[in-house]
Amino acid sequence: MRVNVFAVYELCTAFIPKMLANGFGRVVNLVSGIQDQPELSPYSTSKAALAKLTEDLAVKFDDTNVRINALDPGWLQTDLGGEYAEHPVEGVMPGALQPALVENDGPNRKTFFALDE
Repeated sequence: MRVNVFAVYELCTAFIPKMLANGFGRVVNLVSGIQDQPELSPYSTSKAALAKLTEDLAVKFDDTNVRINALDPGWLQTDLGGEYAEHPVEGVMPGALQPALVENDGPNRKTFFALDE
């Protein structure tokens, strides 16, 4: 929770005011659709909390050029994902860039799925 929720909240409160002052900004929070993995419940719970935080923060900025969205990269071959994960990290490009490249009037409060692109 400290890393996946509280730290993200602190970073958002530090940077979003500067984004507003500049008239532009993109926040992309990494969430996870992990399920049916009871041994990873603390991780998946923190990512679910981050998804809710992302949605709640984004509401406040609907009428600005600051877009706040989430990205679910999918099950990747990382230390956490393990060797049996379906996709190499490189496989999420260019889908992982989508939420960072949205237009000023583009999606806000959306979860992007990197592997869908």
